[in-house]
Amino acid sequence: MLSLLSGMFLQIKSYFFVGAGVLLLNVFLQTRPYWGNMPWWFYLLIAGLILITVASFNEWNKQKMNKGESTFITRLKEMVIDKIKKWD
Repeated sequence: MLSLLSGMFLQIKSYFFVGAGVLLLNVFLQTRPYWGNMPWWFYLLIAGLILITVASFNEWNKQKMNKGESTFITRLKEMVIDKIKKWD
């Protein structure tokens, strides 16, 4: 957590990405016992929701791009990428 926060405040990419990676790995490893105790239909439900969300977002994004508009999410993504490119 310290690496993640120092990477954000000092604007150093390597500290930020290492901190984020370690934090995600820790979350996955700490919750691993709970993943095996879910019923089979819960995995199908999660996978279906993810697939429907991705397909809906892509279709919505295509419709906005055909009209010549940009979505909030694409503007936010561009802002984040531009800010991270300015970091060391």
